[in-house]
Amino acid sequence: MTDSDTLDQLMTRKVVTVEPSDSVKKALQIMVEKDIGNVIVVEKGKPVGVLTERDTIRKCVQGKDILGTKVEDLMSSPLTTAPPKMNAFEALETMRKNKIRRLPVVENGKLLGIVTEKDLIYWVIKVGYAPYPPPY
Repeated sequence: MTDSDTLDQLMTRKVVTVEPSDSVKKALQIMVEKDIGNVIVVEKGKPVGVLTERDTIRKCVQGKDILGTKVEDLMSSPLTTAPPKMNAFEALETMRKNKIRRLPVVENGKLLGIVTEKDLIYWVIKVGYAPYPPPY
């Protein structure tokens, strides 16, 4: 791996999604079932937002009953995205600047994958240990 690695090489291609009209309860059940911390919200196949564990925890701490709430009422939007040919360093900078931990990879409005903070930390470690990276 080099600093020219692009997101299409690093991303997870199977992205878990929900619809804006789905309930927060359904989204949380999916997150628990899949052992993930977010779902990308898509409308007619186009990514429009993200719902994270943090989004839901913040509302719960405020004393709000959110389980029956629609995802669209709680999701973070607009969505910060990246093209598949963005390099890993640019992705890190985009995430830092926007204070986000997940970066959906989108081309022509189509969701291709997602890169997370953990993916990029692993990339940094592999680059730092090249040519003998630790096993993943």
